[in-house]
Order: sequence, then structure tokens, then C-alpha cells
Amino acid sequence: LNGAAYNDVDGAEDHPTVALSVNAFGVRALAGAARSVGATLVHFSTDFVFDGTTDEPYTEEIPPNPQSVYATSKLLGEWFAGEADHYVLRVESLFGGSASNHDDVRPRGSSVDRMADAILSDREVRAFDDRTVSPSFVEDVADATLALLQTRAPFGLYHCVGSGMGTWVDVVQELARHLNRSAQII
Repeated sequence: LNGAAYNDVDGAEDHPTVALSVNAFGVRALAGAARSVGATLVHFSTDFVFDGTTDEPYTEEIPPNPQSVYATSKLLGEWFAGEADHYVLRVESLFGGSASNHDDVRPRGSSVDRMADAILSDREVRAFDDRTVSPSFVEDVADATLALLQTRAPFGLYHCVGSGMGTWVDVVQELARHLNRSAQII
């Protein structure tokens, strides 16, 4: 299971070598190692491999069209994963992977978790209203990954996202509703 990724989308533009090393060539090394011992590689990719120009959900059959260094590095990783028996799961807007720890002052990593933290702290929340997302709960992705492995589903590419969708503004409003708080959205 490859849980490693360079996921600083904007930072990849300034550090393309690092993004490619982790998201593409690291996956190639893992695929080679998996192939050499007859193991299955599970690799997680992203919806960023698409250009975001449709208002319909993307399916596995739609050709990718990456628009950034990050997206290109992730697509290359998908292709390199194919050098072994593999499952590539495209995920989107992961959340819920880290528990709050009051002794730990570091912010949580996902966009959704950071938005929830801002709402709970009565801080402003920046949210796009021009991008539709389907946030994916980490435990759901883990369950789907386990199901693929246990059922020995055909190797290949799978989209693994939440069933709902909305803009980031919609996500913030829904978070605020669940938290029984108001949100200061910018």
C-alpha cells in the first residue's frame, strides 16, 4: 500500500523534481519491487489528473488531461504502477485521517479538516465556489481498498470518492451545519 505522496499542489510548480521523484519515480520503484516478489501494489492517485472542465462526474474511461506539475506527476505514477499487479485508486479531497490532539498545535492536514478547525475556532474559511468536489472519508477509502483486495477484484484503475458533491462553499456550509456553528466564508 503506497500512502506516500507529494501533495502540495501549488508547491509542485516550484519543486517539480521533488513532486516527480515522489509521485512518479517512487511509484515506479515500488512497482518494480512488487513485481520482483509477486506482490500487489495499491497506489492512491487523484482527481487532479483531469482538467476540471466538465460538470459531470469523471469515470475511469475518461482520458486524463493534467493541467499542472502535480497532476502530471500523479498521472505518471498511475502509469508506473501498471508495471506490476496493481490497484490505482483515484481519491479526492480526503478527510478524517487525523484525530485532534489538544496537545498538538499543528493543523490537521486535509482541506476539510482545516475548514472544520477554522469553523470551530470562529476563524474565516476560504472556499472556492467554482470547483465541484466529492470529499472522501479516509475510513471509507480504507474499506474500499480492503474490499478490492479481499474480493480479488480485477487489477486496474478505480475511482474511490464520496457519493455526494458540491462546491467548497457547499462543503463549508455543510460542515458548519454538522458542527452546529456558523461559518465566516470568504
